[in-house]
Amino acid sequence: MFPSKVPRVFVLASVVLLLLVTYTTLHLYHRVPPSYPTTESQIIPVNDALVIEKQQNSDHTVAAETATGNALIPSLAVPTLGPTVQDEESDQIPGTTEPLSQPPAEPIEVDSSATPEEEYTLALPEPKHCLKDLEFLIRSSVDLELTERVRYTRRYIQSVFSNDVDRDNVANITEPLIKDEVEVDLYDCGDVMIPQSTPIKLQVPKPHPEATFSHLIFGVATDYSRLNDSIGPFAHWISGTGAKLVAVVMDAKEKSHNEMEQLQRNFEVAGINATLVKPINETYTTSQNHFTVLVNMLEHSNPDTQWYGLLDDDTFFPNLKPLSDSLSTLDHNADAYVGALSEDFQAVRGFGFMAFGGAGAFLSTPLAKKLGDQAFKCIDEAIGREGDTILRDCVYTNSKAKLTILPGLYQQDITSDVSGFFEAGLKPLTLHHWKSWYKEPVEKMAKAATFCGDCFLQRWRFGTDTVFSNGFSIATYRDGVESVNLELMEGTWGKAASKDFDFSLGPLRDPYPADQKKSYKLREAEFAEDGDLKQLYVRAGDSSAEGDQDLGGPGVLIWNYDPNDHGGVHGTMFFIYESNHDFVPYKYMTSSAFVAVCSTFRGRIVRGSLVNLDGQKHLLGTWVEVNWHANGTGSAWGDISLLQGNDGAATIESLDGLSNVRGFMLDLLSDAPTNAWAQKATGSWCLDKIIGQDANNATMEWERQFLNPWSVYLQDDIDPVINSDNGRFQVTFYEGII
Repeated sequence: MFPSKVPRVFVLASVVLLLLVTYTTLHLYHRVPPSYPTTESQIIPVNDALVIEKQQNSDHTVAAETATGNALIPSLAVPTLGPTVQDEESDQIPGTTEPLSQPPAEPIEVDSSATPEEEYTLALPEPKHCLKDLEFLIRSSVDLELTERVRYTRRYIQSVFSNDVDRDNVANITEPLIKDEVEVDLYDCGDVMIPQSTPIKLQVPKPHPEATFSHLIFGVATDYSRLNDSIGPFAHWISGTGAKLVAVVMDAKEKSHNEMEQLQRNFEVAGINATLVKPINETYTTSQNHFTVLVNMLEHSNPDTQWYGLLDDDTFFPNLKPLSDSLSTLDHNADAYVGALSEDFQAVRGFGFMAFGGAGAFLSTPLAKKLGDQAFKCIDEAIGREGDTILRDCVYTNSKAKLTILPGLYQQDITSDVSGFFEAGLKPLTLHHWKSWYKEPVEKMAKAATFCGDCFLQRWRFGTDTVFSNGFSIATYRDGVESVNLELMEGTWGKAASKDFDFSLGPLRDPYPADQKKSYKLREAEFAEDGDLKQLYVRAGDSSAEGDQDLGGPGVLIWNYDPNDHGGVHGTMFFIYESNHDFVPYKYMTSSAFVAVCSTFRGRIVRGSLVNLDGQKHLLGTWVEVNWHANGTGSAWGDISLLQGNDGAATIESLDGLSNVRGFMLDLLSDAPTNAWAQKATGSWCLDKIIGQDANNATMEWERQFLNPWSVYLQDDIDPVINSDNGRFQVTFYEGII
């Protein structure tokens, strides 16, 4: 599970690029560093006092990649600004030489690294051309695509392991964390002098002791590609632990024997005890297999198995020891149904009181066996098609067990900027949605949990303006740390202001604007051969940010609730079309984002893909209609319409404080009759339109069985619209077809 030698060093780096990135490197290490001139440092106690010991000068030096000792060392770099080259927007239809019939769409996503290859011929930086102190930075810069020149700072932090440390206390360290910046040319850094600084001592919890977890078995259901991509993250928490993983490979039938053997070998090489199986019934969806994988888990369990964990393929454990400890407080010999609600009360209202699958749903052995015997009956009698709702109903139908909420399990139904969550000092047992709803390198972040246990996301104040959240960020505040209420979580994600998260994560404080808070995010981490941990924290400019700046005016917060990536970067996109302008979208984005519109905008929002940029009409699918009144009041109305087709569920909610909602969350696609289908331009199939001369009566009859015409637009004589007095809406797209 762990290296043979307990890791001793924690290194942290940070660089700023503006078109720009800022890096900081911190070395956390556990033995005495060979040498640094010392200065008088002071730690102001918050509860228990911390003391930094003085060190004598020595003739030795420490390189960033090989530092050893009981210290932690940060470093920071900021590139020099230079002129930026932006690609000119094409005035032709993509893939053709024909001019656009309308002005080109305004893409919200900006790719700052899209410099044409022929215009950028500079070779990649080579670590051998620089001092050994900079090797970690130079190697990391290639994958992170850093600018040629950066401003850089490096610090060492000496970790003092203790069983008595108050992990939740935010200690005050008077010394600044970010200082002594130097400019580094990544292509010519042989003569760079890195200032040496005194290590800073921080008290941290001891590493989790080595343990085996053969009493735990986990199950997932996903496709071949996603499963193969998940091996690295899986390996972080399950490799060598004795725990077992059972995976249903949804498209196993389409793969050759050699491909399946190779996937099995990949798991073995990663040290994961995994069993790969085909779907138990070829007609079951991925969501249904999220439940029926329990049958496979029972077949491959052993007499020591106490808990069965049903997971999504992007459920992530920083470490299994805290999960095992938490489950050990419950009676595994009795029927037990354990999990967590979504943090979003809108999701709880829609799906009910249950263990949401992304956080992990855990069953004791007696209950797992009861449900396994009834699994097929539970599928047949299920009202919904989601795996976690089938599980809930099966539990309540076949036992007296009720949901036990386990603190620390997080569904993480939050999107885009999740800084507030990770900077709140939480101790998460699970993380979720980290490669879809938001993008954070959780595997690299959680190396801190391997190094010093519960120190992952532990916080410290540095100087007068900085907060260090171990493994996630270094944040500096323009008005100083004293202006920040660290007792409250910052509501940085979309929809945080809706009050739907107050019951779980609140009360929340307002997010800081960019001019008041500057953050360096962890982007790289690695253990050295001697067990030292190095971290690289990067501050990137806003040029690649998705969405419009929310200035409080008219607009729509678009939220992607689809658990599937539909092919990653070229997967689900969202397009805004003006009324009577069907060939070229007004705006588009590839993830959840806020979209600002003019005060008289009228149009629709739809799912789509790159095909929507071919200059043709794409009308088939679910429409979210939004219209702003031209009377100067700033108010607007909206609805969910299935008149032109149905490619998945969606809801619209007013953000004027009244929280009016229309739409639906049901999956009507999976079991629809074949005569209700129609083919999209992408080749995918969705439900047909129900309006006009070509209206599909089979589709209409199918949808009217499940939907209320006062909630969804199904016919012309009923208008299921909602108003927003302030002209602002939240639109949520659920699992769908592109």
